[in-house]
Amino acid sequence: KGVVVGGRGVGSGENMERLCRLAELLGGAAGGSRPVIYDGWLPMDRMVGASAAILAPEKCLVLGASGAAAFAVG
Repeated sequence: KGVVVGGRGVGSGENMERLCRLAELLGGAAGGSRPVIYDGWLPMDRMVGASAAILAPEKCLVLGASGAAAFAVG
């Protein structure tokens, strides 16, 4: 399946909730970058990247996150 990942650039916890709904509509899961997790917009078990979950989704949509190298590794 796929994953939709949000970074701090999505702007707010409310926008992160929208991202979660988008992931659900697309039949995937939602995840967040380290700053999103540390800001409390998603729980720790949703962190994606080099310092967190290692994934191999068929598709990955990343919104508002910097650090392409961390996502490529993660």
